[in-house]
Amino acid sequence: MNRGVLLADGCAAAPLAAWQSHDNKTIHAPDLATYSDISTAGDCQTKCEETHGCRAYVLTGTTCHLKSVAGPLADHQDVTARCTQCL
Repeated sequence: MNRGVLLADGCAAAPLAAWQSHDNKTIHAPDLATYSDISTAGDCQTKCEETHGCRAYVLTGTTCHLKSVAGPLADHQDVTARCTQCL
């Protein structure tokens, strides 16, 4: 059973099964952090799970945009949004 990642603040990140995936959707919210050269959605999710306050991410090509809010979702081609409790 995947229980997620324990963050530095003692809070557990959402387990993999709790993440909702939305292809061709983006989240219009300021970036908490941005990482280049991220090869997979799983790598982007790991960055989010390791970052305090991250609730969602958007993967655009090889750029991972971490978000502190999980929505609202908006249509956008060729991106993947994943979040816990998407709005």
